[in-house]
Amino acid sequence: MTGALPAQSQRPSTVLIVDDEQDILHSLQILLETSMVGVRVLTADSGTKGLEIIQREPVDVVVTDYRMPGMNGLEFLVRAEDLRPEMSKMMITAFPKLELAIEAINAVHVNKFLVKPFQPQDFIQKVQQMLENPGH
Repeated sequence: MTGALPAQSQRPSTVLIVDDEQDILHSLQILLETSMVGVRVLTADSGTKGLEIIQREPVDVVVTDYRMPGMNGLEFLVRAEDLRPEMSKMMITAFPKLELAIEAINAVHVNKFLVKPFQPQDFIQKVQQMLENPGH
């Protein structure tokens, strides 16, 4: 178990996971909920649903897949950045391309980029870092 997060406010830290694959959403949600104290995990199975959550919930970290139908992860993050520019952002993908990483970093200031498959502990560590050091 990872330790409790520093008390930044009265509310729990919130992580939003956006992925069109239900098994990935569920797995990452359980991984974070069982590994991190004081973290609330929300999920969305599309970029549109993710934006709806961001509009009504205080999200600290968003994790999104790149390849999704309708709105890909980069398009989602561009729109999410407009709603919550202070939110830390991670993109995960099974189809890494240097151009995608550069565009994600330059266009929406992605803080972390993770290539599938990844080790669960690596994912937890990156989310923890983003919660402890917003914007990094």
